[in-house]
Amino acid sequence: MIASGLREDYILDPQVRVIPEELPPPSITIGGEITKPGAYPAAGRVTLLQLVSQAEGLDQFAKEDDVLVFRTVEGRQYIGVYDIRAIGRGNAPDPVLYANDLVVVGDSPARRRLDNIIGLSPILTPVAILIDRLGS
Repeated sequence: MIASGLREDYILDPQVRVIPEELPPPSITIGGEITKPGAYPAAGRVTLLQLVSQAEGLDQFAKEDDVLVFRTVEGRQYIGVYDIRAIGRGNAPDPVLYANDLVVVGDSPARRRLDNIIGLSPILTPVAILIDRLGS
């Protein structure tokens, strides 16, 4: 836009370079079933367990064995699948994350169903008692 604006009225072949005053700090993004999804600084050595901790942990529906790390290296995308429980227990290595990595914590449909059933239990209990009394 700047070059075309200059070309129209002032310069025949303008060469324009834009240098930002401040570059955004390198970050790692985490989303999915996490308490506080978002971009977190990639300063120093950051591991998956540290990032999950910075994001205030997994939420109640997280699928702990389905944590994906997306990374692009020289134009090729790689995906790593991790089990955060195994890492937390020391049964698996805690991978180091790098700037521009994307971490996605999977969803557990089984936990959602169980939560729905538990949520319905106060409603179903009086019905079960009533059916039991009618059956007697």
